[in-house]
Amino acid sequence: MVGPSIIFYVIFALPFLYAIYWILKQEKNKSKYIWGMIIFVILVIAGVIFSFKGSRMAIQNYKQRQEDARRIEREELSIPSTDTIDSLEGDEK
Repeated sequence: MVGPSIIFYVIFALPFLYAIYWILKQEKNKSKYIWGMIIFVILVIAGVIFSFKGSRMAIQNYKQRQEDARRIEREELSIPSTDTIDSLEGDEK
């Protein structure tokens, strides 16, 4: 998990979840309270799962963009890649 995700959880998500929990706790009818808590827990679990999945995908996309940018930069500057250098060294032997 990256820094912005942790900040989001601490500043926004946790207080919001606590407020929803507090509102559910005020319910006098216990059967409605139980159903509310079940739905609440399911939504929290789903949110955490999708957040981790989204963070992982964002990090992978970021790394791929970095690799693409480096490859394009090498091509523009005509810098041989490490594969080319290794093959040149192999020819000398």
